[in-house]
Amino acid sequence: MEDGKFKFVGTVDRPTLVTLGFFDTTINNSLAPPRLLSFRQLYLSTSRISIKGGTLNNAIIEADKLNSIYSKYWFESDSLRTLAAQRDKEYFDKIVKGILTDDEALEHQEQFQNFIKKHEAFDINFLENNDLTQFSDDLIDRYLNQYNVIKFKKLYEIIPDNSIDTDQDSRIKSKISRFEKLAYGAIAPNFTLLDTLGREVSLEQFRGKIILLEFWASWCIPCRKENPIYLDIYKKYKGKNFEILAISFNKDNEKAEWLKAIRDDKTQEWVHLSDLKGYQSPIYKLYEIGGLPHSYLLDANGVIVGHNLKGKDLEDKLMLLQN
Repeated sequence: MEDGKFKFVGTVDRPTLVTLGFFDTTINNSLAPPRLLSFRQLYLSTSRISIKGGTLNNAIIEADKLNSIYSKYWFESDSLRTLAAQRDKEYFDKIVKGILTDDEALEHQEQFQNFIKKHEAFDINFLENNDLTQFSDDLIDRYLNQYNVIKFKKLYEIIPDNSIDTDQDSRIKSKISRFEKLAYGAIAPNFTLLDTLGREVSLEQFRGKIILLEFWASWCIPCRKENPIYLDIYKKYKGKNFEILAISFNKDNEKAEWLKAIRDDKTQEWVHLSDLKGYQSPIYKLYEIGGLPHSYLLDANGVIVGHNLKGKDLEDKLMLLQN
């Protein structure tokens, strides 16, 4: 920095989202990362970009349409970002002072997960209700999955060509191809696994039945909490062409825990399968699991008709499929 001025010099081969920020350098603690005092994101997308304002957080970017759209997003998402920054500051201040309790650490983790969910919902809503630019490409690339692939594919096909980077285009099309196989209306991919007695069982054996594919593990607390709910539903529908296939991601050295969880949760009646390879199981990738618990509902033809349905939503769907 010279005379209160600084500059960055370099080149980018496509418009690139970057963060310009000022860090707090007064705190030196290995347990806490450097804290941003203020920052602003923008796209390096044109040869001249003007940044005006008293602080970076509220700076006005003058450049092109891409940055205009992103500025709109930046200011509309400000309340989410500000709340997250405030909670992060409180959290790291307690780390620095050495007064953070285990309960507070767990609470912060839960708040962080809730923030991620809220931000994802905000981002997807913004994508669907604003002009399509490279920022739309970036949001699709970030959030594309089996639940939204049909809708996102239609949006992606009408984004202006000049906003599409070749590598990103290839990556998004590859994701679309993957996720379409698990979208609502697709036939669930077949697989063969061993049951608790070591017998081979394939998904296709259950054609003609409505199937709930439940992906879980004995150590997954949220999964275990779902089992009593599934059990109540199973008792109502087991004589009505309905079956549950529970695929466990326990490892080989956890087989005893897997079997014990089945007994403890009183779920012996439905079909339990596993290759005991944990997250290294090919099924984990085949069904794009991402995290537990996870489920798919299949109709009698093996067609996916529901993703992660729980409680009343699952029972309502089963009632519709019975008619």
